[in-house]
This record gives sequence, C-alpha cells and structure tokens, in this order.
Amino acid sequence: IAKQIFKLAIPSSLSVLLGLLYGQVDRYLIQYYMGEESLGLYSLGITIGGLMSVVVGSVSKVTQRIVFEACDKQSNTSYVENLSLFISLGVVSLCILLSLYSETLIQILSNSEYNYAAIILPYVFIGVAIGSLYKFSAHILVYYRKMWFFAYISVIAFIINFLIGWVLIPNIGIKGAAIGSVLSAAIYSFGVIYYSRK
Repeated sequence: IAKQIFKLAIPSSLSVLLGLLYGQVDRYLIQYYMGEESLGLYSLGITIGGLMSVVVGSVSKVTQRIVFEACDKQSNTSYVENLSLFISLGVVSLCILLSLYSETLIQILSNSEYNYAAIILPYVFIGVAIGSLYKFSAHILVYYRKMWFFAYISVIAFIINFLIGWVLIPNIGIKGAAIGSVLSAAIYSFGVIYYSRK
C-alpha cells in the first residue's frame, strides 16, 4: 500500500508544485517588467478571482463522491454528465455576471487607487470558469489512477503561461499576464477533459 501511495503522490506533488510556481511566475514577470504598483493591482485582481475559485473547489469536493459512485457502478453516466453540465453552466453564468461588475467589485473590496485592477477581473473570472469545466473529468482520472497525466498537462500549461507572459507583459502589462493565465487554463482544462474520455 505504501508503494502505491508513493506512486500516486509523486505526480500529485508535481502538479501542486507547478501550480504554486504558476502563480509566482506571473508575479515575477510583472514586477520585473512593470514594477511594484502593477504587481499590487494584479495581486488584488487575482485575489478577488481566487474567491470564486474557492467556490468552484468546494463544489468539486462535494461532487467527487458522486463521480466515484457512478464509476463504481459503471452506470448513471448520463446523471453525472447532466450534473456536470448544470454545475458548469452555473459557474460560467456567475463568472460572466461578476465580470460585468468588475469595477463595482473593486470599489466594494478596495478603494479608488486600485480601480485599474478591474481590467483583469473579466480574464480572471473567465479563467475560473474554464478551470471549472475539467473538475468532473479530473475525478474520473483520479478514480482510474491516471495521476501522471496531471503532472504532464501541468508542465505544458506552466510553460505556455510563462511564454505568453514573457511576450505579453512587457507590451500590454497585467492584462498580458491575465491572458496567459486564461489560455493556459484552457489548455489544462480541455486536456484533462479530452484525456478522461479516452
């Protein structure tokens, strides 16, 4: 059992490590090219978007058991797919709504000095919405112990995020970092969805 746990823990640990580095790379590039003020604005936008990520993560934890039970029985796949669609539509709708009120959110949660952070909030919420799409598929991969895929796709998403940030941040600032995050989240999400259906 210890060997099996160790074997499954390595790819999970790599994914978590890359997830931590993923957020730090954007911050490093913003600080290097744009300075402390832009870093503060970006950090505020990411923090506000992170609140929505907490909601998505909580729902994902609750639904994991439902997916595992459906996999055990090799049935109820239509129920799981419908539930996945329903939750994804709810998250996407909420993210779109929050995107429309980005400036209001900044004013409520901060002050006028941080109004410019509203420019990245729609991208952050789109990233969260895209990131929510793979949660059910990820449960399927975990159930069948296909953990190494998470490490592989994390490396690809990390490299793409870094390259896009490296190119866009010097040219369009914090918006470039947000665009890179959305695109790499899309690659990660759709990669997980595609692989779980194989």
